[in-house]
Amino acid sequence: MKREWWIILLAFLGGIALTNFLGSELLTTYGILNEYFLQQYSYQTVDGSRLFCHVAVVRVQAALFLYVLGRAIDGRVFELLVKGLAAATFGFICVVAIVNLGARGMLVVLCGLFPQWIFYLAALFGYANWRREEGANGQYTMGAHGFRETVTVGGILIVCVFAGILAESWINPMLLVWLQKIF
Repeated sequence: MKREWWIILLAFLGGIALTNFLGSELLTTYGILNEYFLQQYSYQTVDGSRLFCHVAVVRVQAALFLYVLGRAIDGRVFELLVKGLAAATFGFICVVAIVNLGARGMLVVLCGLFPQWIFYLAALFGYANWRREEGANGQYTMGAHGFRETVTVGGILIVCVFAGILAESWINPMLLVWLQKIF
């Protein structure tokens, strides 16, 4: 357990280091975390229904990929991989936000990730934990936990992903508009 936290911390620092190696010109020119994009966002109207369809397709594809990946590799390795990639990605995004927007960049990132990533991370870490427990039992078959438990946990994970899609499509755009008015 203690070694796992060190690996996650190193992944976070690795994301920060990777960002710094890419150079500030690349980070400030491209992407959504720059002044120009944020100014353009204030002129847009978001159609929640169209956004929902787009987000649903992208997130369901990602969820299916992660499900297959989680079934293909050892549960303990998958859990560590998921946590490490989440930490590295967050470190990368933090540095990009700070380079582009200064301290307020962190507020933009947190507002951009809230509330949908609460649900996505709950589903992702829940599934990774589920796979680790399955591996700890020495069983890598679908019935390792029992049918009822598998269906219950699977249903909860699907509800979390669906709630994240709804939050990303309807709630998050309102938060970003509110944040735009502040800045």
